[in-house]
Amino acid sequence: MANSAKKAGYKVGVIDAFLDEETVSVSSLAFKATYSYQFGFDIVELERLIKQKFLDSIVVVGSGFEINPGQIDYISKYASVLSNSTETINTVKHPKSLENLLNEEFIRYPFTTFQRNECGDNKTFLLKEIGAMGGGHVQRKSRLSNIQPLVNKNFYYQKFIEGNVFSAVFLANRDRASLIGLNQHLKSNQFSDQPFLYEGAISVVLKNQKDVNKVNAIINKITKKISLVGLCGVDFIIDEYGVMFVIDVNPRPPSTFELHESKQSLFAAHLACFQGDLIHYLSDNNKYSRGHAIYYAKEDTIINEELNWPEWVKDRPLRKQTIAAKNPICSIFAEGDSETQVENILYKRLEEIELFVKSR
Repeated sequence: MANSAKKAGYKVGVIDAFLDEETVSVSSLAFKATYSYQFGFDIVELERLIKQKFLDSIVVVGSGFEINPGQIDYISKYASVLSNSTETINTVKHPKSLENLLNEEFIRYPFTTFQRNECGDNKTFLLKEIGAMGGGHVQRKSRLSNIQPLVNKNFYYQKFIEGNVFSAVFLANRDRASLIGLNQHLKSNQFSDQPFLYEGAISVVLKNQKDVNKVNAIINKITKKISLVGLCGVDFIIDEYGVMFVIDVNPRPPSTFELHESKQSLFAAHLACFQGDLIHYLSDNNKYSRGHAIYYAKEDTIINEELNWPEWVKDRPLRKQTIAAKNPICSIFAEGDSETQVENILYKRLEEIELFVKSR
């Protein structure tokens, strides 16, 4: 988001949970924020930073607020905030309200319940956390045998759909949506105990035009139903029979949008949506495919001050920083003539970067 905003000519200030080198390099002001995967940002710290540094700024909300959307209303007391409403965020991030929304629009969604006894022994279910991000919280039923019916309503069970996971990036102006691009998610394999951890994606062109039409219909129905606004994303699965299931809606700029950014700034297009303008945006991914992969720390890792990162590495951590195990160290990017070529390059570079970090 910071890169895209800079490209659009904006003076950029950032409050971020990771604060990598690139973000700092394109920002006039940059602050690392305390963040908890259970509670979200430290709201006292956010309030202090906004009051002291960003009172005259427009705050554009990114990821991290889904676990506690009320924080957006809180910071709106101190600055102008561009974001989907907390009502919209709560609607798409609570499994039952999302299920109701999709059912009303005849969009398929995996069976979801808060009751362990509704899962059945002959079905495969996942345990998920409401509002969590990144997929690291998702567990298979095989690990749930000792879990009793849920008391903590922050978690829910969802039927596992076997198939390929995709995501769509789109712009919305509360009434209509415009599809920007599609991605296929990489298979998660860095941690055996986190089989659904998000590890990256590759821009794709769906071979079946009917599937593209379905995605277009889905994003337009959801947008109109809940007044979705800005650059957003939707995750979906296509099973072995070609049936499409929506599994998640992201009411903020998804990380995959950079795979589709051309010479135009998608950040600028995002801001225009809040004025009701739906910019006709052309991704240049019809010429080639792009992909990114996230490399996670296998153990607590101190970033060597003298590291000379390969040019295909982005989101480089600040020097001398300690990255806790299972947190992202950096992102790896690749381009190629085909999706298969990009996938091969990404997996090869993941191996290379692991050796690179360990050797230093």
